[in-house]
Parts: sequence; structure tokens; C-alpha cells
Amino acid sequence: GRIKKAIILPSSDVPDAEGLFDAMANFLETRVGWYVAPRMLAEEVRNRFDKGRSTMDVINAETGEVDLARYLQARRELARKLASETRVDAVLEAHVEQVKVTFRRQMAVWDGVREAVAGKSSRALSFFALIPVEGQVPAATVVLKLRDPEGKLLWSQRRGFAVLALQQGVGNTFRERPIPEVLQDTPSVEKWLEMVFAAFLQTEKGERDAAAKP
Repeated sequence: GRIKKAIILPSSDVPDAEGLFDAMANFLETRVGWYVAPRMLAEEVRNRFDKGRSTMDVINAETGEVDLARYLQARRELARKLASETRVDAVLEAHVEQVKVTFRRQMAVWDGVREAVAGKSSRALSFFALIPVEGQVPAATVVLKLRDPEGKLLWSQRRGFAVLALQQGVGNTFRERPIPEVLQDTPSVEKWLEMVFAAFLQTEKGERDAAAKP
């Protein structure tokens, strides 16, 4: 309830994910009631923050592996700097991660979602041909972390977004499905956003109901 202004700190392993970040910002403004600062400000602050820093800063010299404590400390420092410079109440880290997911009977299930890897025509052909199609496809998962101005973690969410390849015909022939194509299905994207940000929608509804009471 204390959050009125926020900013999205984006990153992505998947190309052309900018539209997804825009959809998040629009949803948070129109449905949750937050003001979302321009994403370019977050990118500018991050670029300055990263200058002079090295990946070796978070590497444990003894083991050669990433020191999780140092990495998390750097994320908190960046969130504090970003909140201070943009004067927001919260920083929403949004990372689009590419994963490999297994599908069975042409249905992929991962990170809290399920999605068909074939259109209706391909599913029908597979059914009549009695061809059990199984395998793996690339998919996008979104990892979200909401931090307060001090960098403290307030909320986190990991949710599958979409498969990034679709079956063509019957068999193991697939075509790429980029994120901009996924975003064209506006009702499905809106439903996904409602699921991801359900906790904030409930909070916003509670505030409206309380304000309406005499």
C-alpha cells in the first residue's frame, strides 16, 4: 500500500523482450494504480553503476565460483541507487530467462504454467495419426523481484511466460515463436499479468474498498 511510484529494471536472455516490459508497465499503471517511471532511466543508472565494475567483483577467488552474497549485495546496491536517483518507492527487477522445457502430448508444463506447443490443426493431425509426440522446446520464464528503496526484497515471483517454438504439421518440425508474436495475443498476455500480479490487484482492491467506506 505504500508503493505509489515504481521503476522496472529489465534484463533478458531472450531477444526482443522490450514489449513485455512495456506490457508490465502499462498493467501496473492501469490496473494496479502505480506510476511507473520510464525504463530508460533504469538502464541509464545501471550503465553508470556497472562502469568500473568487473564480473570478478562477485567471484570467490578461492573457488572460482560466483559468490552469492557478493552478487546479492551488488543487486541491493543497484536498487538503492536507482530508487534514490529516480525517487521511486520500489524497484521491480524483471529478468526474462530462456529455459528448455519438456512437452508431452504436445503440452509443455513449467514454472506454474502450461501451454500447447502446437496449433489446433497440428494437434488434430497428431491425434488421428496416433503419433505420440514428446520432446523439448525453448521457453521464456520471467523472474521478478520487488525491492524497497533500501534494496530490501519485498516480493518475488517466478512464472513461465510462453513457449518460444511451435510445432508445424505432424512430427518434430518446429518454427521459432518470438516474444513480439506472443504479445499479439493481448487477452492471453493480460490474463498472464493478472496471474503474476494478483497480490497487488488484491491490495489495490482493498484500498479502494476502504476508501469507499463512510
